[in-house]
Amino acid sequence: MKNQLFGKFSKKMFWQHTRLSFDTFRALIKVVGQSLEWKNTNMREHIPVEVKVTMAFARLSNENSLQMCGKVYGIVESTTSMTSRKFCVVVKNI
Repeated sequence: MKNQLFGKFSKKMFWQHTRLSFDTFRALIKVVGQSLEWKNTNMREHIPVEVKVTMAFARLSNENSLQMCGKVYGIVESTTSMTSRKFCVVVKNI
């Protein structure tokens, strides 16, 4: 996670992209982490939950396009869309 999030973003940039403090982010990961966790397959490695939540917040808080979020986080647009929708469902059902 550190390489993917803080390797690219300082705490200020993390706030700008997600509108979320890191402490709140950690608490949210504990709540929604298991619901968003996927396993590796033969075709691809899983995307860490931390990256999924960060990408979903970036998509929702800044109205970034799927393409922009995908480029920033190294995820294809279809996975970005699916992950954002899944995150919303999980949070709604809490």
